[in-house]
Amino acid sequence: MAYDYNYTFSPDLSLGYFNHQTDSAIIEEGISQPEAYTVNYLTVSTAESIGLMNRKRHQREGYNISAGIGAGIGLSKMSPAYISAGISGVYSKLLARFLQIDGSISSGYTTTELASLINYLGPGHVKGILSGERAGKSIISSTIALRLTYINRNWFAMEQSFFINAGNAADVYWRLFSTPPLASAGSSIRLMIPMVPWLAISFHYAWMGNSEHWLSADF
Repeated sequence: MAYDYNYTFSPDLSLGYFNHQTDSAIIEEGISQPEAYTVNYLTVSTAESIGLMNRKRHQREGYNISAGIGAGIGLSKMSPAYISAGISGVYSKLLARFLQIDGSISSGYTTTELASLINYLGPGHVKGILSGERAGKSIISSTIALRLTYINRNWFAMEQSFFINAGNAADVYWRLFSTPPLASAGSSIRLMIPMVPWLAISFHYAWMGNSEHWLSADF
């Protein structure tokens, strides 16, 4: 399967409605607790992607770069307008039938002052950390992985990856690079049925230094 954005300018446009009421239960310890509020927004955004990503079963080769910008138009006094922008890139290369390398990086910024709309660094950015362990208007995360496929059949595949993740969040964008990021290194084992992409199970182990270890499973 191939995803080709044809290298032409054809951005995606989207329009939506966003309503949110604060709930301190979802904010991790260490993140400032805001006063209760309810916000209502009309959201408008546009995004563009370029690149070509070829897939063969669970493996892939190619690159994709995407960027987007959006605005929240407040529909109430407690909903000040804001603008958000982001960019991301991913690169994959098959070195052999059983060996693949991946690299990705993403970054974003928002002008909002509302705690519920800022960026929260979580386990999707750096495996092993809590959701919201670092937060701010700016965010950046990256990963590099080496993937070994031990079994590769239409109805069963087994892959092991070795990865390094790093990420940071801050209110001022340049401070993303002036403070040490949160990072982890580890390995994952994935058992899957390539012909049924959603049918898979993964086991992850990550080490974050200072004797911090993390185990998880995804279904």
